[in-house]
Amino acid sequence: MTSEGADPGPDVVFLGPSLPEEEARQIHPELVVLGPARMGDVASAVLRFRPHAIGLVDGVFRSRSAVFHKELLYALDAGTWVLGASSMGALRAAECEPFGVIGVGAVFGDVAAGVIEDDDEVALLHADAELGYRHASDALVTIRAVVDDLVQAGVLTVETGARLVAVQRGRWFGDRRLRDLSSDARSLGLDDVTVAVLERVLEGPTRDPKRDDAAELVRRLAQLPAGPLPLEARPGCAPSRRFGALIARELVGPGAVRPDDIRHVAALVDPRYPDDLEAARLKVAIAKVSHALLGDLSGTEREAGAARVAASLGVDVAQLGSTMRSLDLDESGLDALVAREAHVLRLAGSDLGSLQHGAITGPYLDELRLERRYDAARAIAALHVRFGDEASMGDVDPRRLLATFSAFADTPLPYDLGAFVERAELGSTDELLQAVTLAVRAATALLGVELQDAGLGTVRIQPDPPLGSRGR
Repeated sequence: MTSEGADPGPDVVFLGPSLPEEEARQIHPELVVLGPARMGDVASAVLRFRPHAIGLVDGVFRSRSAVFHKELLYALDAGTWVLGASSMGALRAAECEPFGVIGVGAVFGDVAAGVIEDDDEVALLHADAELGYRHASDALVTIRAVVDDLVQAGVLTVETGARLVAVQRGRWFGDRRLRDLSSDARSLGLDDVTVAVLERVLEGPTRDPKRDDAAELVRRLAQLPAGPLPLEARPGCAPSRRFGALIARELVGPGAVRPDDIRHVAALVDPRYPDDLEAARLKVAIAKVSHALLGDLSGTEREAGAARVAASLGVDVAQLGSTMRSLDLDESGLDALVAREAHVLRLAGSDLGSLQHGAITGPYLDELRLERRYDAARAIAALHVRFGDEASMGDVDPRRLLATFSAFADTPLPYDLGAFVERAELGSTDELLQAVTLAVRAATALLGVELQDAGLGTVRIQPDPPLGSRGR
């Protein structure tokens, strides 16, 4: 993560239907433009770009989970300036302003002041990136702004304007459209002259506060101080199991590989996986017991932990930060790794270390980093993800997938998949089958492997219980 005095990376903005990318680049030519943000994308951008600033404008909320509030604190704690405006960015900025997120524009101001109370007032339907995020509906904040302009111009009375907005508010957000204002006016009994004027106005350009605010955010990004967010302005992102599991599951680093992708693939193909997992859990247990019995680590003990990590990597302590950044580990992750090693030095011999599924991913990958095997594991996982996502084989009996994987990987199939999932901490049988499917697809694309029929009756597959794959 970015630290005081470090050379910050680019300015990054999450942008979709609120403002065309070409307009954003006219304002800020050096801008890195990403699509609407979903859960994990802000934290991923911190890891991938180590940015000077992040601007959150557009985000998803129906097809995928929305941006997690703690991701913004994670970015701030990394020394990244964080600004929000227009759409999802305005909502999150209003919620996280006390922690240092900078809100920009009129929509943010109305959300922060309570004028806008419902999240769906900034929402709209739109096409994907290939079609330029073309609007299929209009946000209520835009419709209200246009109606207000018509009231100011004397085309509508204040009462009539309020009635038109109320009609649009009563619709599902995906059915709200500016062009329907004229038909709404007819249904409310407005005279033909007013309706005709209204139609002419709507045929021309109208004000869009979301677009205006998005453009203002991009200008503000270009005007920020050159250095990172000052240390005293960083809120501190306290670690939690839920956020750790989010990072493992959703955070995407270089090569579009999630931490969980690396561990899931290793569980299938790396013969050292059981030993690495056991070592990771043991260190977690030792740290817990050490802290419970002896309290917080001293400065000297942390220095010893850092020296142990540096020695494992064959680098000087001064090089730990840059070395770990190349292995996709930020400062807070490095602090956690150093603390675990320090606790191991202080207290060893415990076989405890129970974690919820997914939260073991970070400690497990740390073992790979310490043994200098992380790059190879990430590269293998990247191949699986890339070619596995590209290949398509339709619906296939999971037993055939398992038999095929067993054949080309020369790996005996466990009789009880549920027991294997528990031992490997893969979360659920479904996640195991997803990993196997990805591996078989990759083998099909890369090696021309054909699906097998052998051994279909030798594996017991039971449905997963109705629990989340993590948090049990």
